[in-house]
Amino acid sequence: MRIVLIAILVYLAYQFIFNFLIPVFITTRKIRKGFREMSDRMNSFQTSGNNGNATQNFSGNTTHKVNKADYLDFEEMK
Repeated sequence: MRIVLIAILVYLAYQFIFNFLIPVFITTRKIRKGFREMSDRMNSFQTSGNNGNATQNFSGNTTHKVNKADYLDFEEMK
């Protein structure tokens, strides 16, 4: 009886470790690596001075003509 209980506990521990702990550990490591790479890219982008050029593209005078056909009239129903 004692051997069966130990075997069940070993099996449950094995399942817990290999089906839960290791995937969580791997996923956490990948997410941290992704955040670190994104942070490095943002820092290099800010230090290179390119952020001024990115805003110039959007600072131009853009006028958008509104087309009446783009909108639908509706009546509120009570």
